[in-house]
Amino acid sequence: MKSFSDIGFVLKIYELPEASKLISVWCKRFGKKMTIAKGAGKILSRKGGSLDLLNLAKFSFHQGKTYALITEVELQNDYHTLKEDLKNISNVFYLLDILNHFLPEEETTSALFDEFLNFLELYLITQQNHELLIAAFELKILSYFGFEPFLEKCLHCQKPLQPDTPRIAATAGQAGYLCYKHFSPKEFQQFLVNDTIIKLQKYLNTEPLTQILNFAYDAKLWRRLRNVHKTWIEGILEQHLKSNVFKDQIK
Repeated sequence: MKSFSDIGFVLKIYELPEASKLISVWCKRFGKKMTIAKGAGKILSRKGGSLDLLNLAKFSFHQGKTYALITEVELQNDYHTLKEDLKNISNVFYLLDILNHFLPEEETTSALFDEFLNFLELYLITQQNHELLIAAFELKILSYFGFEPFLEKCLHCQKPLQPDTPRIAATAGQAGYLCYKHFSPKEFQQFLVNDTIIKLQKYLNTEPLTQILNFAYDAKLWRRLRNVHKTWIEGILEQHLKSNVFKDQIK
């Protein structure tokens, strides 16, 4: 297959010599592809204006020896209203960063693609609960790629997590919790997670995104939830995400 087309999101952009760009595109049918847009950085380039982070477009490609070359770009949605707010930019670009790390090369992920489209639509129509939408989508990403959090049992001993007993979020490539038998509650006091956090995660993990728009919560609870998800995701990826740092600075 030399030439093909697909709809996709721009996940990541790298500058190349001679005003060209290396672009990570998440296609609905063909999965994530590393592509080259020759001359896209030139002022008069027809493709350049359509190749921005988060842009949804119909791409035409020609498969080269190493990378597919972008031959045509037909912009579908640039999400300009979302990009007008710095906080929104930090939120959604953070998710793009996670997706770019988790998505395998050229493997179909159309179900998750549609879920992300749904997420963006809901994000745009509401002025509240953005944080919970993001937390819910983080859980969807983890589950989709085989890292569904263990919320009922201890990761180490597999015994049920009892209410009102100490537990901490796991690290080192796992998503779930450890019961008090495997750590010192006094030493790890700042890492303890209460029952409310786990209940909230169970809710976010099972309810459709549309239901989350009506959920009431407090900012302190969300900050703790965010730290747990951050610990899990960066532990699985084995690296700190720059987009996380930027997101925290904006907050």
